[in-house]
Amino acid sequence: RGHCLAGDDILEAVMTIPEAIEWAKRNKQCYGFTYNSVPRDIQDPTRIWFKSKLNVLYNEDWWTYSTGLGMD
Repeated sequence: RGHCLAGDDILEAVMTIPEAIEWAKRNKQCYGFTYNSVPRDIQDPTRIWFKSKLNVLYNEDWWTYSTGLGMD
C-alpha cells in the first residue's frame, strides 16, 4: 500500500489493473506501477503510472505493484 514518488515515469495510461500487470511484465525497463484507489482490486479502468524505479511512500489511497525487478 502506498504511492511512488513523482518522476521515473515510463508511461501514464488509463487501463484495468490486469492490463497494467501484463504491460509491466512485457516491458523490461518497468519496475512496477502506481495507481490511486482505496480498494486494491478495482474492475474499472484507472489512471496508471508505470515506473522505471520504485520509491514508495505509505498512503491509504494509493497502491503500488512491483514486477520484482531491481530488488537485488
